[in-house]
Amino acid sequence: MKKTVLFFAVMFSVSTSFGQLTGSYTVGGATPDYATIQLACTDLQTQGQTGPVVFDIRDGVYSEVITLNAVAGNSVTNTITFQSENSDSTLVNVNSSTGNTFTFTDVNYVHFNDISITFTGPFGEAVRFNNGGDGTSFDNTALFYTSVNGTYAVFADKNAGVNDFSFLNSTINSQFGGLRLNSNNSNVDNCMISGSNIQANGDAVRIYADNSANGLNISNSEITSSNFYGVYVDGINGGVNSLNISNSTISAINNMAFYGNTDAQMNNATITNSDFTSDNLQGFYVLAVSGFSNWSVINSGFTGRNEAFHMFSDNSEITSVSFENDTIISTMGTCCSNDPALSLEALQSVNNVDIMDSYFETDSTSFGGNAIYLNTDGNISDININNNDIKSYSGIEFSHSDQLTFIAIDSNAISTHYDNIYCGSFSGGNNISINNNIMESASEDGIDFSNFVGFDNVIITDNDISTFNR
Repeated sequence: MKKTVLFFAVMFSVSTSFGQLTGSYTVGGATPDYATIQLACTDLQTQGQTGPVVFDIRDGVYSEVITLNAVAGNSVTNTITFQSENSDSTLVNVNSSTGNTFTFTDVNYVHFNDISITFTGPFGEAVRFNNGGDGTSFDNTALFYTSVNGTYAVFADKNAGVNDFSFLNSTINSQFGGLRLNSNNSNVDNCMISGSNIQANGDAVRIYADNSANGLNISNSEITSSNFYGVYVDGINGGVNSLNISNSTISAINNMAFYGNTDAQMNNATITNSDFTSDNLQGFYVLAVSGFSNWSVINSGFTGRNEAFHMFSDNSEITSVSFENDTIISTMGTCCSNDPALSLEALQSVNNVDIMDSYFETDSTSFGGNAIYLNTDGNISDININNNDIKSYSGIEFSHSDQLTFIAIDSNAISTHYDNIYCGSFSGGNNISINNNIMESASEDGIDFSNFVGFDNVIITDNDISTFNR
């Protein structure tokens, strides 16, 4: 009997389905688990995951439009990582010129390590999270974004909140926006930018939360915007609390370097060894309807064409705020008029403020403002202004207060065109000491109490005062 042998030629893709994924898988190069990043994402989306999944991407250029939708099993422990197999971001470039380079929908806990991501299309993002982004991190990742009609290089949007987001040792170079974290119904809490460089023509960093934007930590980073905000933080209803900025430089050319806004409170902030510069507006401007407390500003610089540092509460108080070894300069020039270098304004009261060992400067002409300006409809109390060097149009002003109490102005060098110290109060004041200061005014008073209704226990001793008027 004659036997017939049939031979079947079967084409196998280099991509294999592994069932539910866990562990490490290779992408690209010779005999990979997945030929492309999209094939890896498709398998993950189809199969789900039972543990952490790592995609080790081999050296090369990957021109792909990558999408990943909800993954069964994705969790804080079952993370998804895209990384360079050789731990070198210059050897792996993922790019798109049509749609978003990466789009994640209903996906959280994604990590990018040691890769470059580029978007060059007319509209889109390099990395986009729709209803996701919790627990996501970028580490040693470079993002390039050349769309001039787009939004942000990285955009995470989740109504239920985008929390625990980290941008570490990474860069963004964007022709439009840099990094945006957005939650229309919840929080954007506990986010970190560290060791990073973000350069953008639009907002370099923008955080918007309908509830809270608490726990923002920026350290060892350089953040710059050419046309919009350096850093913009909104925690509309829940506050912007526990803000920490250290060893960083934040700047903007045509807008504020740092802007923070909330209808609630801004409490427990620490700013150390950092610089904030705006060529056209405020260097640092924060607004909290329900007030401020427990702020510490140390060894930092603020420069603005308007106020260099402006803290404002239109319905509450400012309390327990300290400045130490800072440089605060309002450049102003002829564009603006009478904006102070440091402005603390609150409806109810300004109290427990220490301003020490710092340098203040404003324009010395008639366009200049105060070096230090404290303003409230309530009381100004427990204020210590010591060992500062002040060069400005006007020096220190307490304005529109109900009462001034427990004010100490000691051992300052104050050189102004107008008043060195002006104390204005509707109901008088008490326990005021002005001692051991060197004061010089080119055209007005050294110390002006002319608007006091009445005052007692005022001690003025051992001052060196040289004024045009009195």
